[in-house]
Amino acid sequence: MKKTINHYMAAAGLAMSVLALGACNDEWDDHYDVQGIGAGGNVSLWQTITANEELTNFARVLEACGYQSKLAGDQVFTVFAPKNSGFSAQQADSVIALYEREKSKGIITKDNKAIKEFVQNHIALYNHSVAQEGKDTSIVMMNGKYLSLGYGQFAGQTLTSRNTLTKNGILFTTEQSAHYLPNVFEYLGTDAALDSLSKFLYSYNNYKFDPDQSVPGEIVDGQTTYLDSVKVLENVLLDTYFAPINNEDSTYWMVVPDNSEWERLLTQYRPYFNYNKRIASRDSLAYLYSHLFIPNGSVFSMGWNTEQSFNDSAYSVNARPYSMREKIYGFADAKYYVYDKPFEPGGAFYGAEKIQCSNGVVLKVPQWNIQPTQTFLWRIKVEAESAGYRKEYDESAGRTPTFVTVVDTSEFYNKVSNHAYLEILSQSKDSKPSVTYYIPDIFSNVPYDIKLVMAPALAGDPKATEEQRKKLLVDVTLGYEDKDGVEQTTMLKRRFECKQDVVDTIMVAENYVFETCTFEVDPQVTLKVASSGRPPGSSKDQYQTSLRIDCIILEPKVGQ
Repeated sequence: MKKTINHYMAAAGLAMSVLALGACNDEWDDHYDVQGIGAGGNVSLWQTITANEELTNFARVLEACGYQSKLAGDQVFTVFAPKNSGFSAQQADSVIALYEREKSKGIITKDNKAIKEFVQNHIALYNHSVAQEGKDTSIVMMNGKYLSLGYGQFAGQTLTSRNTLTKNGILFTTEQSAHYLPNVFEYLGTDAALDSLSKFLYSYNNYKFDPDQSVPGEIVDGQTTYLDSVKVLENVLLDTYFAPINNEDSTYWMVVPDNSEWERLLTQYRPYFNYNKRIASRDSLAYLYSHLFIPNGSVFSMGWNTEQSFNDSAYSVNARPYSMREKIYGFADAKYYVYDKPFEPGGAFYGAEKIQCSNGVVLKVPQWNIQPTQTFLWRIKVEAESAGYRKEYDESAGRTPTFVTVVDTSEFYNKVSNHAYLEILSQSKDSKPSVTYYIPDIFSNVPYDIKLVMAPALAGDPKATEEQRKKLLVDVTLGYEDKDGVEQTTMLKRRFECKQDVVDTIMVAENYVFETCTFEVDPQVTLKVASSGRPPGSSKDQYQTSLRIDCIILEPKVGQ
């Protein structure tokens, strides 16, 4: 947080002390301007501003935007008023015209750009004063921006008068108006070169009624009415997939593609989301995810990173801690959303234009160096022992599947994934047990290497018998729905012989491409592993039919 509770307590304390002190106090006289119209408790901020001939342009804007009543009321404010010499009549007219345009569009008052970017950028709640010997500090303005204040300056502009006390606050005057610095989210909407991204993100803006900030009135028919209904802006994409990059209390960096690069990426990503025709929302899902996964993983919290640490690696807000990566992704070395050497050639930030914002930095890049295999195109790993991925098994051909743990003293402990595997023992030499697994979240038009990892009997029992260690043949069958939503099956391996007494990684299919996407929908792709029995003409004593499956791996090849 840029602001601490102590600061707010100090501000509240200052407001109380201002009301308590009198103009006859010598120290007070030294610290505050008690001369003329600004002298103390009988004159409002609004009266003080309108009585100053050097503030007429500023006063016109306040009145046009409906702020004269606020500054004439009981609420306490600090106002930083630009003088006419630095804020011309033409500039005032421009702000007033902006206010009217925004109002005609139905934009609510607090989000009207004239209010937010000008009026509230010059007004703070509570009393704020400066001492000649004091250090520069920052204060929060009505629009939430944190602006610097010192004895000689406000927001980088020279103070021409300071600490003028009125009955409802303090007035400063400045040589020029304070520059409005947009936050990361706001900046995206101001740069024409980024409007492809901003239009997508902004389309999810939604105003929601906030009862906590609203002023309740009478209860009518059991329902509370409100004298003042306050709506707050929400954005489900920021809340769910990104970070509050519109929050002034946190600091973020965001790397963003320009419009040309955005369109190139959309062309690349759209084929990944071809849902079958039976998915009712197929078009909206394809639109959402093909757009969403371009900037997903592009926001970086400066609470997790520093500018110095960026030289080595950048952790996106989507990144998982190292200790959780194997549990989440199935691989301890999975570095999704973590980008090494981001400033070096080929790095995530390479070639970026760095744009300072009020709550961080926008890094605008003409070339997108974040590969889909670093973000959403993950290696898929299905642990065979995980019941959650198991669709079915053939009970008539084999016993109930058994979870087998590899003991840490075994030579296979670090060779078997998750130190465990699934075992289905045959009831007889003629039985052919099988098990089918769901393979989640497949993307269309992506080449996958499909691998089946088999465990040896020795991994679970160092004293495994010769019978348990015999050769094994397996059939591997893929199940999926085609583009019309019709179920299909393809046998990828038939009577494939597994290696004995080793953890055997079988390349079931290389560069296999699915025609439909199953991301976030059902049904999912399935993979069936079945014992093949024995080859024709061979002896039953040469082969076993029990299955010992470690895991299934699908590795995408895009961008590699």
